[in-house]
Amino acid sequence: MKTLATKYFEVLERKLSLEEFRNWLQSQENSEEVKHDKLWKTFLSFNYASGSGNIGYEFSKLLRNFDLDEYAIFKFGNSLTQILEDGNLFRIVRSCRDFDSRYNYPLFGIIGDFDSQLDNEEFSYSEVRQKLASIAEPIELQWNALKSNTEKLALLRKQIEVAKATSTQGAVYDRFYGRMWKIWKN
Repeated sequence: MKTLATKYFEVLERKLSLEEFRNWLQSQENSEEVKHDKLWKTFLSFNYASGSGNIGYEFSKLLRNFDLDEYAIFKFGNSLTQILEDGNLFRIVRSCRDFDSRYNYPLFGIIGDFDSQLDNEEFSYSEVRQKLASIAEPIELQWNALKSNTEKLALLRKQIEVAKATSTQGAVYDRFYGRMWKIWKN
């Protein structure tokens, strides 16, 4: 069951395609766990070849079969990783903003608040990336230091004080601006 949840969350976070998920699911079809589990049967009977453009939306509605807190923990860890690995900020920031407004996990709002800066012509994409990364880096260190999902959930709900950025020109500066300087210099 844990594996099914993880694979499903990976699809929602675009780490795994719907086709890859379906193929994995079908490869598990003959195992004992699948034969008697109603949730597995729900996923096996899902119409993956739907001709409508709403297949992603219909697939995302299956989230109601899982613990939302578990998904929030997975999503937040993935969002931090994507920010620090130079992922698509527009998608990450808007996804976090929407998730916070829909489900009320305030820590997502810290990332989602950068949406207005991404839309503002006064800020360059690289400036916003550096600011966001300087906030995400200490949060990721704090996140990874937490031992249990209960602690991570408390952080997501801001029941634990959130780590603050110590400097805007630390490892984050080197990671983004240092790289750009090397490209420009050469």
